[in-house]
Amino acid sequence: DAAFAACAACAAAMATPFGSPGALSGQRTGARLAASHPSLPRPVPQGRSSLGRSKSIGQIVGESGAQATAIVGNLKNSVKDIEDQIAKDEKALKEMDRNLEVARAEEKKLASRIATEADFVASMAPDRELGSIVKQFDSFMTGVKQTYGDVRHKHKAGVDLLKREFGYNPAFKKGGKQEFSASYFTMAKDPSKLPPGT
Repeated sequence: DAAFAACAACAAAMATPFGSPGALSGQRTGARLAASHPSLPRPVPQGRSSLGRSKSIGQIVGESGAQATAIVGNLKNSVKDIEDQIAKDEKALKEMDRNLEVARAEEKKLASRIATEADFVASMAPDRELGSIVKQFDSFMTGVKQTYGDVRHKHKAGVDLLKREFGYNPAFKKGGKQEFSASYFTMAKDPSKLPPGT
């Protein structure tokens, strides 16, 4: 108050009754006081916005609405993209589930086959049934080889007897009346090496 009283402009403004013909408007009084006292804030002119002198409130609201509409549109597009990606992921998950089911079924088949093969191998042990049969078969084949060797030796001895006693020639026929008509045959040394069906 002392600062206002010391200033002639402030004193004159304060001395003039409000509403009298010589009274100044509040805006003009504020302007005069701000000019006389730089420490006071300058008054904002009436009819103008602090956001900008060339834009009205309607324009600012319109621009804000346009920006909000663009943001909402971008959000809608982002949500749609996310939903599309979720749908693709769900489809991929279903495909993976089908592949897993196929793999599990194949695993069961392989496990069953492995168990069958393991049982077969175990049954071939010498103390098991199949192993005993295989052992008997090996013994039988050993006997067959020995018997075949004996038969081969006797066959050769018989052919030699025919040659010596009856003039038999296995390479060709002489054309006699009492000549042997059977085909010439020589037993193989190792029948296991003969082709199948021989």
